[in-house]
Amino acid sequence: MRGRAYGWCGWVIAFAVITGVCARSAEAQVRGTRLATRAQLEALVDSLEQRAPTIKNDDDRRFMQQQVQYIRQRLAQGDVGPGDVVRLRVSGETRWTADFTVTPTGQLELPDVDPLDMSGTLYSEVEESIGRQLARYLREPRIDAQVLKRVGILGAVGKPGFYTVDGSSLVSDVIMSAGGPTDQAKVEDIEFRRQGRSLRHGDQLVWQNLSLDQLGIQSGDEMFVPVKGRSFTGVVFGLVTGALGIAWALTRIF
Repeated sequence: MRGRAYGWCGWVIAFAVITGVCARSAEAQVRGTRLATRAQLEALVDSLEQRAPTIKNDDDRRFMQQQVQYIRQRLAQGDVGPGDVVRLRVSGETRWTADFTVTPTGQLELPDVDPLDMSGTLYSEVEESIGRQLARYLREPRIDAQVLKRVGILGAVGKPGFYTVDGSSLVSDVIMSAGGPTDQAKVEDIEFRRQGRSLRHGDQLVWQNLSLDQLGIQSGDEMFVPVKGRSFTGVVFGLVTGALGIAWALTRIF
């Protein structure tokens, strides 16, 4: 399976950290653990935790600790969440070869079979988990699966809307998938929102080339690119003010 093909990356990452890689480069290495196994992630956490106390710069040390927290959260909760899209290919089975959305209860609902439980599943475990559950209906199923996120890319971009993207994508790549920023876009002030509430990521995180996964972006979240001089709050305020003005004008006319 694809996860095995990437299996060595976790050990290479752990070795690099142990042999003295700097804290800021740990970000790029952690991003490379997307398909690492559970055992490899646990080993990497141990290595990062041992190295963190030796980092003298406070910002670098906090950054490394954030990476540890990110991996620990993956181990505890898994990578696959509600609203994620699993692009599934099952050899010889057209009914199971399609995009399926993870339900709010963490399941995949495929035709003619009981729901497949994906809760707590790492990216590296997705194909094995699906194959094991489909083995009740099909002998030695051959599985290929990719987990994608459905996120809103709104504001000052060429084609605002919701897009299905890979969680390993960088923020800049996701923006380009929506037509790229407009001339008036203030990309450094991107706002990440979940159910109308700001996730309050610092501006610097965007420019540290963190992936959507590392930023904690979930399916259903929104990335709002403001116009220069205007924030998301300002845009909403402007829309509300405009609506009230129209309503007032109508009362004067009628």
